[in-house]
Amino acid sequence: QVLCIDNEDSILIGMQSLLTRWGCRVWTARNREECAALLNEGVRPQLVLVDYHLDEGEVGTDLMRWLRAELGEPVPGVVISADGRPEMIAQVHAAGLEYLPKPVKPAALRAQLSRHVPL
Repeated sequence: QVLCIDNEDSILIGMQSLLTRWGCRVWTARNREECAALLNEGVRPQLVLVDYHLDEGEVGTDLMRWLRAELGEPVPGVVISADGRPEMIAQVHAAGLEYLPKPVKPAALRAQLSRHVPL
């Protein structure tokens, strides 16, 4: 059960297609409001894949902090970004999250997934 958060619809469509083929149940959201709506529907992801740079200045690490607080558990998360600055990657790791560079290589994504969900 994977939640994908990105502000680009084309990325969400691609991730949903790929992850569904791998047997995952996938939910997508573009922002905190859409995540809140999913949580209100009872969605409880086993893993969250989140873009670093979201709309309106929101960053993936902040959204994950909020999501973990809402769920009341430290759900695993992977921040996906084309921003490969060492300080940004350090911030991701300091938040207890993994990092994958964009464009995402399917093999690297599958390796991350297999650490958190049965494939």
